[in-house]
Order: sequence, then structure tokens, then C-alpha cells
Amino acid sequence: MSLLTRVAGACALSVFSAGFLISGVLAQPLRVGVMLPLSGPSAAVGNQTREGVELGLKALNANGGLLGREIDYVVADDESVPAIGLSRVNELLAKDIEVLVGGWNSPVLLAYQPILAKENIFSIATIAKVDQVLTGADKHAFKISPDNKDDARQIAKLVVDKLDAKSVLFMSQSDVYGDTTQKAMEAEILALRPDIKVLGREQFQYQETNFRNLLEKARSLNPDVIVVTNSSQASGMAAMLQQADEIDLPNKIVVMQGGLTDITVGAAGPSANGVYSVGFYFADKPPYSEIPLNKEFVEAYRAAYGVTPDAMAASGYIAVQVWAEAVRRAGTTERVAVSKAMRGQSFPDTIWGEVSVDDRGQLSANYTLFQVTDGERTPLPD
Repeated sequence: MSLLTRVAGACALSVFSAGFLISGVLAQPLRVGVMLPLSGPSAAVGNQTREGVELGLKALNANGGLLGREIDYVVADDESVPAIGLSRVNELLAKDIEVLVGGWNSPVLLAYQPILAKENIFSIATIAKVDQVLTGADKHAFKISPDNKDDARQIAKLVVDKLDAKSVLFMSQSDVYGDTTQKAMEAEILALRPDIKVLGREQFQYQETNFRNLLEKARSLNPDVIVVTNSSQASGMAAMLQQADEIDLPNKIVVMQGGLTDITVGAAGPSANGVYSVGFYFADKPPYSEIPLNKEFVEAYRAAYGVTPDAMAASGYIAVQVWAEAVRRAGTTERVAVSKAMRGQSFPDTIWGEVSVDDRGQLSANYTLFQVTDGERTPLPD
């Protein structure tokens, strides 16, 4: 049994107590804040991300902690609501955290980023995607999920090159993430096919679960492809696919990167079959299935939670891996020093193999275009 599997088998705790000795003196614990949507519309995928983060932190403790200090982490629920996220951040700061691993919903993260920057707390965005995460209030943040523009290029290849669409309809959630994602995808699609017909840009609220009127409108417009931005994967996105199936919507559906997770596919059931998207992590498929550290991670995750990890859990785990190595290189957890140790650098020993962080703080990613077939996310041939 591997070390990670033994760690994964331990009971999950909200807080780990200190207990490391340095030269006979009890070392001060390194307190990590973990804030994700653990309830509300993103609860299922938020909890998957938390599970990946927790496995990473437990693995650090099992290997001697970080800089000789045991990891002592505190978990908070932002409920996907910016105002609640602000309140929870202040509660975490009162507990003397040195880093915050979170950043699931872009609007929530952008609301509390100025506070973290002011307090000099290193911020890790696990899933949030908008460019402002790295260009806004905190120029030293670290972001795992690829940029909207990079995602949009892949969606454009799928819509234009793979599906040969001549017309498209956009359906997007009405917030900063939905707006920026839709605009980025439209720009990249038009760059590949300037004469494509954009038949509409429909919007809905993030919490929405009834899309029947929008889908009937889509039927009447009859685009070749409907491009959807809906980050409520387990509820809203799954409901949309089921309702499209109920009315036998004939149009091809393409979901933004990250919107068609294993949880979405499971919640939507057979209604997910035939839907297209883009992903950047497939636990049991090459190249990830050939990476020793990923095999160990998958084994540990299955032992702890009984399922195969998807990109959400993997993003949480690799966030801890890369941050921890940057802290080792910097010799400190201080925000600016860790940022400098990370930017423009490569990190060879991760569950994704060798990765790099660009000068802005963005982690590299490899994309895969896929379609759901028989309930499985199946990569499309090159």
C-alpha cells in the first residue's frame, strides 16, 4: 500500500493539530485556509475540489510537513455567494492563515481578492477562470484552471473544425464568468470562421434550473450548434441537458471547458450522451494514466472516496503540489517570495507530469476534445 493510500484512509478532519519538533522546540503549525462552495448549486464539484486539496495537505504532513512545520488547515464554505465569501475570508484571517486555497467561482474570488492582497496572504485559484484573477487586485495570485481565452480557442476548434458549424447560438449564465466566457468563445469562433451566423446570445441566472423556454427558443432558431456556459455542473447544467432531451432538441450542444464533468454526466444520465466539450484531465487515459504520481493519486482518491477523481479533485491536489514546491524553493510562505519562486518556472514532479507556471501565475494545461458516449467522456480522434 502506498503512502498516499495510507494517508487517504485516515479520517477527514477540518483542522489538523500541530505537533512537529524543530531542534527540540514545538514548531508553529502552518495554517492553510481552504474555502470552496460546499453547499449551494456548486456543492458537488466544490466538495470534489476540497477532497483533492485535503489529500494533498495530508500527503504533505505524512512526508514531514512543509519547512519543518505541520499543516493545520481550516475549511470554509463560501456557498457560491460573494458576500458570504467575504465574510468567510475575514473569519479565516482571524485564524491566522498563511495561504488560501479556493477560488472556485470567479465572482466570489474577485470579491475577496483585494482583502487577501492587502493582508499579504497568498491566494490559489483552483477553478476560477476569468483573466481578472491574475490581472486585478492581486498580481501575485496562482491560478490552476486555464484562461477563458485558451479554453475558447479549443471550443472554437471543436465548433468549427470538428463540427463544421455554419450557425451558432450562445446560452450563458449572467455574471462576470458567463459574460467573459461567452465573449471569448464567440471571438475565437469568428476568428476561425468569420462568416458563421450568430443567431443569439441568451442569458440565464446562475442558480436557474428551468431552461424550457430558452430551449424552445433554441429549437425555433435551429442553430447547428448551441454553445453553453453553465458552471452549475451538478444542477443547472444537468437539468439543461435533461430538458433538451425531453423535447428531443436536435441541435448539437457544446459545453464550455469544465462544464461537463463526471458529476454532470452522472447527474444528467443518458441525456448527456452526444454532448461535446473540452477537458484537461482524464485520470485513466493517457498521458495521465502513464504518470506514476497520478497513478498513486488516483489510487489514494479511490481508497478515500470510492470513485475516480476528475479534473476538480485533480486541480485541488496539484494546486497543493505546486504551491508546496514553490514554498520549498522560496524557503518561506511569504506571498511575494512564493510568487517569485513560482512564476516562469517548471515543476517536474506532479500528478500531471511536468508543468510550468507562466509569468502571470497561470499553470499550464493540455487539452482534450471529447464527446459523451454511453455515459463516458470519450476523447475525439485527432
